[in-house]
Amino acid sequence: YKPAPRAELQSVLGADQPLSSWSRAQWMPVARRFGRTAFERAAMSGENTAAQRIRAIEVLTEIFNPMSAGTAREIANADDPQVVARLAWALGRMSPDPERHELLRSLVGSRHVMAQRASWEALLSLPNTFPASPPDWTRGLTSPDRRVRAAALGVARRWQLRDFAGEGPQARLSRLRLGELDHRDPKAVRDY
Repeated sequence: YKPAPRAELQSVLGADQPLSSWSRAQWMPVARRFGRTAFERAAMSGENTAAQRIRAIEVLTEIFNPMSAGTAREIANADDPQVVARLAWALGRMSPDPERHELLRSLVGSRHVMAQRASWEALLSLPNTFPASPPDWTRGLTSPDRRVRAAALGVARRWQLRDFAGEGPQARLSRLRLGELDHRDPKAVRDY
């Protein structure tokens, strides 16, 4: 008995404990046999569940790294925030490339908070150089979501950012954490 190709592909996308050695011994040869294109299609397909699309992104990242720029751009437009966040994770694990770096930089402005945070975290894993246009510091450092702010602060510290636009309590708190404001000055931290 030989499973149908669709069933074999689904066995990779739904593999139990995919990081364990026994599971990898089963799904990795199947994934290599199918090749990059099958997993790019699976990652882009709205017919697959979010979990299947995420798993396809993980397979592309681990076995077929890097995924094509066209595939990455298509996935970036997905409606599911988990899928877009996993794309950001994957972009941070690929060798630096200006086009992928620019896509990752644009994802910090995603409408999905989960994708914003994953994008900032992925930027933290890349070399200390930005393409011509830097990420939207103000959006990250003044985000109402504390996890997005924390990830953006990590990148800002690494790049030694000292100044950004923005007002309000989140901006003051970010400036305080970047060392722009004196933490001993009660006026500087009153709105925290």
